[in-house]
Amino acid sequence: MLHADQLTGKTLGHYDIHELIGEGGMAYVYKATDQNTKETVAIKVLFPEHTRQEETKLRFKREAQIQFELAHPNLVKVHGLLDEEGILGMAMEFVSGKDLKDYLKDKDGLPTLQEVQRIVLPVLKVIGFAHEKQIVHRDLKPANIVLQGDSGREMPKVMDFGIAKSFTDTGWKTKTGLILGTPNYMSPELVLGKKIDHRVDIYALGIMLYQMVTGELPFQGDDAISVIMAQCSREAPPLKTWLHEPDPRLESIIMKSISKDPAARFQSCDEFAQALASLPQSEIILEPAKNEEASASTMIFDGDELPSDPAMLTPQPVTPQPTAPPPATPQPHPAVAAPPLHPPVKKSGSNMMMIALIIVSIGLTGVLFYLIGQRSNNNPIQPTPEGGTTTRKVEPRKVEPRKVEPRKVEPRKVEPRKVEPRKVKPRKVVKRPPPRQRRCGPGSKSKCRRCVSRNFRKLLLSMNGFGGRSGYCQISDVSTVAKQCRRSCGCDYKMYCKAYLNQSFRSKKGKSKAGYIRLCRHFVSTSRVLRSVRRYYGKSASRATAKQCQRTWRK
Repeated sequence: MLHADQLTGKTLGHYDIHELIGEGGMAYVYKATDQNTKETVAIKVLFPEHTRQEETKLRFKREAQIQFELAHPNLVKVHGLLDEEGILGMAMEFVSGKDLKDYLKDKDGLPTLQEVQRIVLPVLKVIGFAHEKQIVHRDLKPANIVLQGDSGREMPKVMDFGIAKSFTDTGWKTKTGLILGTPNYMSPELVLGKKIDHRVDIYALGIMLYQMVTGELPFQGDDAISVIMAQCSREAPPLKTWLHEPDPRLESIIMKSISKDPAARFQSCDEFAQALASLPQSEIILEPAKNEEASASTMIFDGDELPSDPAMLTPQPVTPQPTAPPPATPQPHPAVAAPPLHPPVKKSGSNMMMIALIIVSIGLTGVLFYLIGQRSNNNPIQPTPEGGTTTRKVEPRKVEPRKVEPRKVEPRKVEPRKVEPRKVKPRKVVKRPPPRQRRCGPGSKSKCRRCVSRNFRKLLLSMNGFGGRSGYCQISDVSTVAKQCRRSCGCDYKMYCKAYLNQSFRSKKGKSKAGYIRLCRHFVSTSRVLRSVRRYYGKSASRATAKQCQRTWRK
């Protein structure tokens, strides 16, 4: 029995696993070698607790299927799925390099516009390619972009399509009210659970571009809720908050891409890429703002640290402090100390709590006096001769019972409804001509065999790595290739049958021709195959022709 966290030195499928190289939120990542091609690959293995959740397993398999279908140089390639002994994983291309998040963290200063274009433009290209295939990533962020290659020549590769949405897959729907993604890069419509489209990826790429250019995220907070509220209610700070004299052309591109209204954003990745590529690299310099300006324009007070004096919320100008004179030299006038760089912030959390309690107490006291006054007006207190007090006696009100006479309801006379028989007009039967049989030119054995061999080779290559059935004969493939090779075989089912039985497939004893494999030889005479190919091969697709082919296929 294999364990997902103890696969080092083991063999999974036809992969030799060497070492654990990473661990994410849902899976382990191992470095391995393909026994067949000797290629170094990465094996992503789902955590054991997630393999027991059917929804998580389906999402994992969809991720592998999407990345397998999206073949692109800037996309991490998936070789196939692995499902053995309770282990669910996928074999992927091994990419040596750091992700964009670590690249920005380790970089000294801000990147140049040339570096930004070199990384962002290929990402826009591959995401636009995915949008053409009706697939939305929904979780674009620097941690999901890996940079491969030497410094200065990095090629970005996008990965992790775990929560991607395919608009062509009608059988998969995200649960209502379920929010998927990273809050710092989620668009407002994605956060609010509205209907989304490919423009959520354009918003996330705009946030990434803002972060690369300024070194800061536009919307920040102490927790996910505060970040989500900022995404929906606040506008992004202008670039001058972080940059010294930012270029207005670059700022307009970034602000358009992260607009709250999807209709105001770029409507495609190609449009976004063209606008970014049009910026001249020599004219735009990304220079951080001065420390004094940045600190003065970004002073933020939390709710528990608001100053009691409103004037403190206004950034104060910084006054340079004079240099203290040497102590040995007497001065005629004492030196005046300069004001502090930042005004002191008084923590007034306890004061605010005390004020709130006093206000609540006053309110409760007022309500209490109001109720006592109302009671005094309804029941006035009268003095007695002895100086005491007496209360007014209130006699109970006598309520006489109300007499309710029963209502007389006369029975309603219902006359029988006359229903006339419906007149049905006789249906006109239109005789349609028999289906027109497609003409087929003369075929030859050599053409037929080449066509059958070529098409089966394509099918076997496309199934490589999926389901563990690669290289074996399939009943559905017999009908598919028969349709594609009908003209090369002259619409003669016997000619196609012989070409198929001479095709090589895998078996328990090794690789041999289909005529020697009992199951493969049986496919040509099944009613399912004959029914499917009769449309293209006519009367020649009969059981008698198939039996004769099974006896004489070697000739």
